[in-house]
Amino acid sequence: MNGQEGAELRRCLAGWLAAVAASSALFAVLHGREWFLRAAGAATLIAVLGAAGRAARLPRALLPLLQVAAGFFYVVAVFAPEQARAGFLPTGDTIDRLREMWTGGFNQFDKITPPVTPTPEIALIAVSGVAAAALVVDMLAATYRQTALAGLPLLALYVVPVTVRPDEVSAWLFLAPALAFLLLLAADSRDRLLAWGVPIGGRAEAGAGSRGPNQMSRMSRRIGVTVLSLSVAIPAATPRLTHGAFGSRGVGDTKGKTISTLNPLVTMRRDLVRPADVDLITMRTTSEHPSEQYLRTVTLDQFDGVEWKAGRREVHTFTNLPEVAGLSPAVASSPVVTEITADPTMQSDYLPMTFPPTKVDIAGEWRLDDLTDNVVSHQGRKQISGLHWSVQSLDLSPTAKNVANTTPTGDYLQSYLQLPDNLPAVVKDNAQRVTKGANNPLEIGAALQEWFRRPGNFIYDLRSAPGSGNNALADFLRDRRGYCEQFAATMAVMARQLGVPARVNVGFTAGRLAADGLSRTISAYDAHAWPELWIPNLGWTRFEPTPGSANSNPSAPSWLPLNGKGVQNPDDNKNNEPTSQPQDTQTNGGGSGGNGDGGGQAQLVPDPVSCDAGTRYDQATESCKDIPGVWWKRWWKWELAGAGLLLLLAAPGVIRVLIRRRRWLVAGRSRAGSEVAEIAWREMGDDAIDLGIPWPAARTPRRTLTDVAAEGRLTAEGMAALGLLSSAVERSRYARDGLTGVDPARLRTAVLIVRTQLGVKAGRRRRFVAVVAPASIVFTVRAGLERLAKATSAKRASLRPQRAKG
Repeated sequence: MNGQEGAELRRCLAGWLAAVAASSALFAVLHGREWFLRAAGAATLIAVLGAAGRAARLPRALLPLLQVAAGFFYVVAVFAPEQARAGFLPTGDTIDRLREMWTGGFNQFDKITPPVTPTPEIALIAVSGVAAAALVVDMLAATYRQTALAGLPLLALYVVPVTVRPDEVSAWLFLAPALAFLLLLAADSRDRLLAWGVPIGGRAEAGAGSRGPNQMSRMSRRIGVTVLSLSVAIPAATPRLTHGAFGSRGVGDTKGKTISTLNPLVTMRRDLVRPADVDLITMRTTSEHPSEQYLRTVTLDQFDGVEWKAGRREVHTFTNLPEVAGLSPAVASSPVVTEITADPTMQSDYLPMTFPPTKVDIAGEWRLDDLTDNVVSHQGRKQISGLHWSVQSLDLSPTAKNVANTTPTGDYLQSYLQLPDNLPAVVKDNAQRVTKGANNPLEIGAALQEWFRRPGNFIYDLRSAPGSGNNALADFLRDRRGYCEQFAATMAVMARQLGVPARVNVGFTAGRLAADGLSRTISAYDAHAWPELWIPNLGWTRFEPTPGSANSNPSAPSWLPLNGKGVQNPDDNKNNEPTSQPQDTQTNGGGSGGNGDGGGQAQLVPDPVSCDAGTRYDQATESCKDIPGVWWKRWWKWELAGAGLLLLLAAPGVIRVLIRRRRWLVAGRSRAGSEVAEIAWREMGDDAIDLGIPWPAARTPRRTLTDVAAEGRLTAEGMAALGLLSSAVERSRYARDGLTGVDPARLRTAVLIVRTQLGVKAGRRRRFVAVVAPASIVFTVRAGLERLAKATSAKRASLRPQRAKG
């Protein structure tokens, strides 16, 4: 191994170590080790292939393409082997599967609050990101020797946990990638100094004129220690800026402080798509309807067309709860006491409580929002972990006489009627159609609830993309598929459109009965969202539009009528139900016996209308099968793409062959001996370059003869052939009468003899590289472009006088 190869290998190893170390920063947002091992495997494959390609002297432009292809095959083998041929060769199903996983992963990233145990979709994105960073680092540091720029992809890997994690990130996570990057810089600096003959470290030999411990080496160490110290100290001392559920400034405190909170819909989605269910809360209640005791955590009261969110509010130290807003003393009610205990692993910005609450007994310092009765943590999400508290609330038993047929009014309610100007027409049309004949807010709410929950009207599907904005609502009403976020958001928007104040709450359903038969266990899969409508004399009233087919078994209040008086079902005798869609689209997740809002990730059978071209739905196996005789309808695009990729990889070798044939064709037709000699000399030079032998254009033919003979260890026959070529080009350039009587066939034979002997010396691997990836292509294309530029400049110069005369 020569010095250059050793330097390339050192930079390659340092780059690989830097990429793997930088990927360790993702532990701040991803639990487990499997994703890290897969990412390290991808980085190792790319580094090994890069080192082998540089050792084989592959063209620098070709090497990244080969690394990309190898990385893609690796991803296919790891994440979609069942859809690939031989476990790693991509097919149409492979691309579809990866695209589906990629889209699903980004949807999860968009709505999941880290840190999380990565799903296969998230692991795919993480491994692909690390592989891409490793490829860029290897290309910049080892292939193109732009080591300083290699820090950018490493920084990108570190920035991910810093930007997506809602709470603080340990400053020590920066040490591993930073140290690895400094090692990469040190390796590159050492190679550069050695190239200039500068001693590095060690003891100077007496009288040799060399220095002792190198000053530059000591300076590099000092700079590295300083940079690392500042990198750890500054993030630790700098306050973190967060984007909370209450806007970019969080929840305002009357003492002038800010309490940062997480987006509750994001947190809910994270719980629903956990790979495995976990118990979060134990609850015991005295209510006569314990299955209806939802635990409300936070209220979302603003809808801007993009999302539902909590508005900017002022909170104060929590002492007592205000009176229940809007509740008439004439409404019959009974007190309920609910004892709640949070699991030590549970984290939340808000305190889950039954509704409507009248009193809360809890230890610690908390904050209260009087407008919504939301109790907010003052010390962060971990304040609730392992805590026990007691909530006193009311069970309401209203009658038809208690509900007034009036339109809700008042300044307090105006903010709960606001809607964006660009509300989709489908929302307005459905709201008016569904509630035709309703006479008061209670009947409007009951009609909307019955419409959403009526079997066959809508399908509960946790695979649906998250979102509660205008586009998400329009898609939900068109496709009739979604989960609790879309059901709650759409009903609340429809109610506001009809003049009924509405808001969205996020919390938990009542969970399942525990083994003791008295308490209830609430798990992550019980996370839920539902709307509240303002009913005159009742105040804020919970409705449940999410179908009962959800694994959490969401239930409407037992006193609430399933349909308002005089309200006709708008879907009777109409063809607006989902067509050709199965109604049972989920299975219980986790082993929790039907926990949560969907039981985690639903396992669905293929839809008969979702099969690709060239396939058909097989009802017996509940899968898509190829139709005999039309397989090409599915595969021809990918087969064509594969053929195109092979042609792209073979293009350099094909171009080299075409150049060689064209040269000898021109030489055979030429009558000028000097032109034939120059063609033979250029062809000999390109063959030498392809075989890894230097061929400087500035050397004289005679010096080239000496250097190539020594480098290639030519035999007597080879020396005679190279001498013939050198003599011919010398005479063509320097003889007074030029060169005449040259036989192109003889020169071509001489080139073939020399090329064969140089190939024997270069070895089989180098000969293979010369065929499939000839390095001379770069010089040939560059020379052609230079000649084209000179010809263009000369033509423009010749036209200038004519233009001036005109």
